[in-house]
Amino acid sequence: MDTNKHKFFMLQLLKDIFSDALLSSVLAFKGGTATMFFHNLPRFSTDLDFNLLDVLKEEEVYNRVKKIVQKYGKIHDQAIKQHGIIIVLDYGIGERKLKIEISNRQFENHYEIKNYLGLQMRVMVKEDMFAHKLCALLDRTEITSRDVFDCWFFLKERTPLNKAIVESRMGMPVEAYLDKCIDSVRRISEKNLISGLGELTEGETKSFVRHGLKDELIALLTLFKAFPSFT
Repeated sequence: MDTNKHKFFMLQLLKDIFSDALLSSVLAFKGGTATMFFHNLPRFSTDLDFNLLDVLKEEEVYNRVKKIVQKYGKIHDQAIKQHGIIIVLDYGIGERKLKIEISNRQFENHYEIKNYLGLQMRVMVKEDMFAHKLCALLDRTEITSRDVFDCWFFLKERTPLNKAIVESRMGMPVEAYLDKCIDSVRRISEKNLISGLGELTEGETKSFVRHGLKDELIALLTLFKAFPSFT
């Protein structure tokens, strides 16, 4: 994968989306790619994730985003599902497909206007991104390597956690959820971690995924439980 080409393409889409008057007023950028652009996440992220701030505009947002992405290639998949919009774009032979997800789930999220190379975007604050990433660790059908890596990153950065989001999403006290995370990470096969992050990391980071990520995340989760920092 040509990461520069993919990053350039994602920024083209972000420019078009946040230049649209309606979309810029009802969408907020979040997830791994937002963390990569604005907080220097040391892995590559390939998809675009947003929150929909006004669920009544879902169909209009779907049609406008679809019209934007159709300028750049062929839509491989598209739907308005229970939890929001998904559009998958095939933008060139030999290139990785790009997935756009727009969640309609409502939580007490917080956002800020941030600038990237002159492009103004509404972006979820780092503390809330950490909370949702920690929830995602156990909220999927199985633990993914990128969730493990991103949780390690937020903890390494000493990011405060939005406790209310975790407890709302997971339906339990954050301390109990941290215990579940620690137990679940202990059961991960280290061999499986690199299989999901191999093309998204390089050099020393790739070596760290192979030989240190699992143990380091367990240690940081344990420390965070003992000495938490909440917003």
